[in-house]
Amino acid sequence: MGLVSDLFAEILEREGAVVERLAPDALDVVSPPHVQEYLHVPELVRLGFGSEVPEGALRVVLDPDWVRRLDGLLSRRGRWASVVLDPPNLPPAAPERAVEHNVVLANATVRIEGIATAWTRYLVLLLRFAAVSDEKHEGILYAAFNLATGSAVDGSVETLLHAAAAAPGGTALRPPDGVRVPDFWPDDRAAAVLDRALPQRIEGRLAPFLAGMRRRQQRDLAHLTGYFTDLRRECMTPRRRGRPAGSSADEAAVAAKLEAIARDYAAKVGDLRQRYAVTVEAEWIQALELVMPVQRFTLLLRRRKGERRLTLDYNPLVRRLEVPPCEHCFTVERTRLACDVALHLTCPEGLAPCPGCSKPRCRVCHPDRCPRCAHAAAGDSS
Repeated sequence: MGLVSDLFAEILEREGAVVERLAPDALDVVSPPHVQEYLHVPELVRLGFGSEVPEGALRVVLDPDWVRRLDGLLSRRGRWASVVLDPPNLPPAAPERAVEHNVVLANATVRIEGIATAWTRYLVLLLRFAAVSDEKHEGILYAAFNLATGSAVDGSVETLLHAAAAAPGGTALRPPDGVRVPDFWPDDRAAAVLDRALPQRIEGRLAPFLAGMRRRQQRDLAHLTGYFTDLRRECMTPRRRGRPAGSSADEAAVAAKLEAIARDYAAKVGDLRQRYAVTVEAEWIQALELVMPVQRFTLLLRRRKGERRLTLDYNPLVRRLEVPPCEHCFTVERTRLACDVALHLTCPEGLAPCPGCSKPRCRVCHPDRCPRCAHAAAGDSS
């Protein structure tokens, strides 16, 4: 029996259906009313899961349609899992080298003040996104964060998920008594982080789709421009219409026609923009809470006369020091810049020059407008 058919059989049995397993890759199912409603199947149905299905069977594949049916059936069940791990928690053999490789500061210096054993809580989110334009593109992505330090740990998701799946009993372990585990972020902070973190992650996943869409848009725009350019050229070519060339009546007729062509061109360009406009939606599917011990580095950050302490975790499963969080967009990229005022750490985009005055502006200190020229963020490219 295949993996997909086993999954369906287990889900259906848990929902009260009577399931008879057939070979190869087929199920005979007697479904209760709520299963019929969500899966859009009759009371008695045969489901086929292979490349060839039995005669009269309804073919099942894990495409977006069947995923939506299962999502409706399961509602919010199975969307949250909690796992506690307690692997050997040894510090790195060369702490300075770990900092050098993973803390990339373009305009500041950093040194280690201390290393201590600590516990942290990771939150791994699985999200489904859909981009709709002249075509539709769907996908799934992970966004993962260390709730103690704020670091984005998307690159460690695969290792963390494998460790969680291999954990005996999942939630059987508990942190030792007296150990402090960081709290969950408040809802407003979690929402703010996701608002900043998801656009860049989704855009990265959509890069091929957006590139193809832009090529088609430029092609259509070139055809449209060529067509209306020919119309203008034809309209401006002198012709004998029973009145002297260059007369006021002739010039007025040409001007009126050119104006009509311009209006029609602007309308067609607007239609083209609307056709290729992209709407993106993201939906949370599942979450994993993972609690485990780490080695916590306390670092002293210095820029000019300013100092700031920050903490980063060395994960013993991944065997790598985590990258400092970008306090602007929580990107997973490594390069960070420190602002002059509060030494906020951001990606280069978070400290990019203001479009109004060309001076660097920290988007964490001043998210709405530039403090020098009052340029509003609404017109900011960031």
